[in-house]
Amino acid sequence: MTLEVCITVERGTFSLDVNIACGGVTAVMGPNGAGKTTLLRACVGALRPSRGRIVLGGETLFDERGIDQPPEDRHVAYVPQGLGLFPHLSALENVAFGRRRGTDRERREAAIDLLGELDLAGVCDRLPGELSGGQQQKVALARARAAEPRLLLLDEPLSALDPTARPRTRRFLAEWFEETQLPALVVTHDPADAVEFAWAVLVLEGGRVTQHGALEEVAVRPSTEFVAALTAGLIDRPLGSVPPPSWISEDE
Repeated sequence: MTLEVCITVERGTFSLDVNIACGGVTAVMGPNGAGKTTLLRACVGALRPSRGRIVLGGETLFDERGIDQPPEDRHVAYVPQGLGLFPHLSALENVAFGRRRGTDRERREAAIDLLGELDLAGVCDRLPGELSGGQQQKVALARARAAEPRLLLLDEPLSALDPTARPRTRRFLAEWFEETQLPALVVTHDPADAVEFAWAVLVLEGGRVTQHGALEEVAVRPSTEFVAALTAGLIDRPLGSVPPPSWISEDE
């Protein structure tokens, strides 16, 4: 399934301009204020673009000429940095809530299985406020998976995890993506995430796409110093492939 995004989003003095087509998993990277979260919020329907259109698998989710599907009809799972867990529901209830089909018992069983896959079987009955930041992050990921979405949007999904938990959760995501062939946009600052599960890398700087392509291609021919620093050490570069300082894009 292909996601096509050709939009302009204007927020005060900041403008995001994106024109991409991607399938599989795309790691969205860039400095703070580059527009990464804005892109995700536009795709899920939480933010209306000023113009353009968004198409998922041939279905138009947004078009400036009069189409703007509400978030609940887009079948897009979004895990923001704030996670969005319901504070009055247990971890199990949060995950079961994300399941759209099946009986209450089937939804609970599916939730138990998902939490078990993330080593959270022992916290099913705890409220989010009783969980560590890393545990909350995993519950949010499990709820996103429970929703069986057509598109997954993750904003720094591993940021709250400690170094020992991060590799296992990264592998969980990689196996999920491989199993479902689910298109996804994953905002991350860690190149290891792109190495592990991303098919492509999208780099935003100052609201503009400065590079988009396979990780190997981006690493070999970085278009800006930011991209060169980001991918340093991932691959051997030919001499002269790193751009001069004058090529650096301005941030927001």
